[in-house]
Amino acid sequence: MLGLHFLTAGRPDEKCLFVTLTEPVESIVGNARAPGFDLARVEFLDLTPTAQFFAEAQSYDIFLPADVQRQPMAQRIVETVTALSPSRVFIDSMTSFRYLATDPYEFRRQALSFLRFLVESGATVVFTSEASPQSVLKKLKREKSEVASS
Repeated sequence: MLGLHFLTAGRPDEKCLFVTLTEPVESIVGNARAPGFDLARVEFLDLTPTAQFFAEAQSYDIFLPADVQRQPMAQRIVETVTALSPSRVFIDSMTSFRYLATDPYEFRRQALSFLRFLVESGATVVFTSEASPQSVLKKLKREKSEVASS
């Protein structure tokens, strides 16, 4: 809902892009109907895995999946942003990009580079991100120690 509100709250002449890596477009559009979001000026870039991906059981024996999948995904994003020139972009979710990086440093570099590309293209960007398992464990440990010391 956050992304839909952000994209539809702008000026009527603004072009908007919803990049989804987690939820199919049909589901997003269906969810937008109940609160009455007008999606007429929102373009969607659906980067979610298809049923065909599962059915074909794609696997890579020589290369890591991140090495094979990152480039086509990045290319589709660049092509869409270049063609559309959106002034508002919503990404759901940046967490998916984490799985296309081989380590946290590479993920950070890729994420910052991606966001810089969007901003330099003239877009205002909002994105979602899920908490990493490490941050959740740290929070639980901290809460546990606070309870124990009380």
